[in-house]
Amino acid sequence: MKTEELIKKANKLGYKVKKAESGTVVFDGFGCCIMARISEDYDNMVDLSYAHYMSDDLFDLIVSYAKTLVEERKSAKKYSVKVLPCSGGYLNVRYGYGNTDTNHYLISDTEEMTDYKTKFTEDEIEELKKQPDLVLDWERVTPEEAN
Repeated sequence: MKTEELIKKANKLGYKVKKAESGTVVFDGFGCCIMARISEDYDNMVDLSYAHYMSDDLFDLIVSYAKTLVEERKSAKKYSVKVLPCSGGYLNVRYGYGNTDTNHYLISDTEEMTDYKTKFTEDEIEELKKQPDLVLDWERVTPEEAN
């Protein structure tokens, strides 16, 4: 399980998750009481706090994440593709659901809008380079690490 998935699922259950120096920390819904601290250095290592009620769903989620190999928890780095040297000079892509003829491209800022993607993995960037309808001088494009 990826860290992003843990955060999303824990939030859906009403809990908060934060990355800390000591590992990934799961808090109660108010963000004040620690429910669990999961190691980001070792697999299968988690400290649980029994001072507060923990739902079965949260317990299962924490155990599943702790059992995931540390190196598999991290998501691939994502990049914004800077096409023009201005604040709104980034590639935005609306995919045509498998049909590259219906892809739409625009140059804007890095904020993702409905249907438009602005952050890409290295593999996705390589795929974009192969798109016949996206004419860019890729030698002059600057990938910037996205937040």
